[in-house]
Amino acid sequence: MRKLVIAAAFSLTACAGFGPGLSVRDPSHFAAPPVIVHSGDEYLITWTQADYPFFFRPDYEPMNGGLAFSAHDAASSGDLVGASMAFAIEGEENIRALQRGGAYWWQVGQGGTSEFVRLEVREVSN
Repeated sequence: MRKLVIAAAFSLTACAGFGPGLSVRDPSHFAAPPVIVHSGDEYLITWTQADYPFFFRPDYEPMNGGLAFSAHDAASSGDLVGASMAFAIEGEENIRALQRGGAYWWQVGQGGTSEFVRLEVREVSN
C-alpha cells in the first residue's frame, strides 16, 4: 500500500537559511528526482521518498529567473519510506518565477560546490 503525504498550506518567504541542500541524486532520499505537477491553478512539488524514513520538505524562493528548491535533513517520528510526497507551491511571486524560468533543485554537488538541477514541470489535465 502506498503512503501519501500532502500539505496544502505550504508557503515560504525568503529566509536566511536558504541554500544548497540534499542531492536529488541521493538514492536514500529520493526514489526519483522531484517533479513539479501543474493542474489548473495549482502547482505541487512531488516525489517518492526512498529509504530515508524521516520527514523533510523543500523550501523554495525565486532565484536567477526561476524558482529554486532546496531541502535539508530533518528528524521526526514515523516511517515515510516509499511515501508519495506532495506540497503546494504558493505565492504569486513564486508562481510567476516558476512560470517564467522553470524549477530548479539547489544542491551540494561534488567537491562541495553548489549546483542547480532543472526539475521537470509536468502538465496534468483536469
